[in-house]
Amino acid sequence: MSDREQKTTSLIAGILSLFLCGCGSPGAESGRWEVLLMGLPEEVATARAWETVTYYILKQTHEPLFRTDEGENFHSRILKKWEKDILSGQYLFCPDTDKEFDKDHAFGPEFFSEYITKTTSKYARNFSVERRGGCFSVSFPSPQKGYIEFLSRYENAPSIRQTDKVEMGLGEFFVGSMGGGKIVLRRKKPVPNGYSEIVLNEYSPAKAKTYDYGRISDFNKIPVFDVPREILSGFATYNNIELRSDVLIINHPDAEVRKRIYNCLDADRFRRAFFPQKNDFYNISNVLPVGVSGAVPGLPLQDCSALPKFGGRSRDLVLFNHRSGNIEQLAAVAEEFWSRTGLKINVVSRTPKELSPFLHKYPRPYNMVVISLDTVTPAYESFFGFIVRPDGYFNQQDPVLKKIFDEISRDTDPGKRALLVDKFLGELHKRYLILPLYQNVKELYYPRRIKNFIVGREFMTYPEVADFRW
Repeated sequence: MSDREQKTTSLIAGILSLFLCGCGSPGAESGRWEVLLMGLPEEVATARAWETVTYYILKQTHEPLFRTDEGENFHSRILKKWEKDILSGQYLFCPDTDKEFDKDHAFGPEFFSEYITKTTSKYARNFSVERRGGCFSVSFPSPQKGYIEFLSRYENAPSIRQTDKVEMGLGEFFVGSMGGGKIVLRRKKPVPNGYSEIVLNEYSPAKAKTYDYGRISDFNKIPVFDVPREILSGFATYNNIELRSDVLIINHPDAEVRKRIYNCLDADRFRRAFFPQKNDFYNISNVLPVGVSGAVPGLPLQDCSALPKFGGRSRDLVLFNHRSGNIEQLAAVAEEFWSRTGLKINVVSRTPKELSPFLHKYPRPYNMVVISLDTVTPAYESFFGFIVRPDGYFNQQDPVLKKIFDEISRDTDPGKRALLVDKFLGELHKRYLILPLYQNVKELYYPRRIKNFIVGREFMTYPEVADFRW
């Protein structure tokens, strides 16, 4: 063979190897799916499924009793069969006992009996559980049409304690390690042409230019304007209106202070100052994004004209800022706000990692902080729960809001629930606890090599990596 023929053969072999290994498709050749996320949780537990990042992890590590495609098209991956009577008062569940958490913990009948009893007790007070061979009958004294939807939530997924900080589910992955700004998930059983490892990296906007984006498979949970355009061009693009609200938490004990923050801090100007690189904002006037019943498009109603300068104490306010490159813009907004209200905003910059511990522990050292609320189903708990929970984002919990929230969680009648939601939103507005900023509309980017992206996508923002094949 001549030198020229040898070079040609080597070139063809090189091109073929590139094609086969999937180079240019991040993580494919190594079987590793890498993600950038704004902050990582200190623990992985179903009780914290309402947190965005925790939910992303649970989608990989856990499997709920039911899944839903649209409306009431429920199905299960961990039940051999299930039934309900026409009145939705009696249910029969037959667990697939071949499933297991790991080799030492099976999804057996003893586990299922304890699981379904404990989980159902969170849903209703009056019920009974009866074992029928390899199946279990759950009976209620009255119709319970929302029961299956309740069992489809990840906070109610079967789970066991792996460590004091980690729970293990019936998903394809488990938490292999945590620490050093990373959480590594490992696949329980390898599959061909699928990802065997998921690496979740904690992202800091201040270090945006230092990341090796070429190895990242998913950066859809960070601001897209932080990602180099040349990287984006190599990904498949999907347009998506997210069920996500970005809001300003107003955590101050004085209602008069909250009233001035809500009315005198111009929502449009503030959001443009906080995110100076962002150009598109979809307006919302309450905490709910459009797509969830009760949402109202448009900017929140603000009226500062009739409010005199604040005459009480505690004139200094603390705004936690987890972005970078916006200090000058926020300083200008703070100056204008002070001149109108007599209240001084002190901007304290924190990275997402530094901010995270403050969010859920009393006392929160901030008066204002921007957070994102999102969900994969139109569930009010995702947008209201953090307001009433002790581990939410406020130092004080309001008993009136808590009572209405509990009624929303229990009531399954759509008409009554809608009235309760309107009541909750009305009471929330009276208290000036949250200033709505915008709903996120964005393009999502995923590796082109994935052949079956539509599988398990749920609004496409929380991919199920276990299902992906190349």
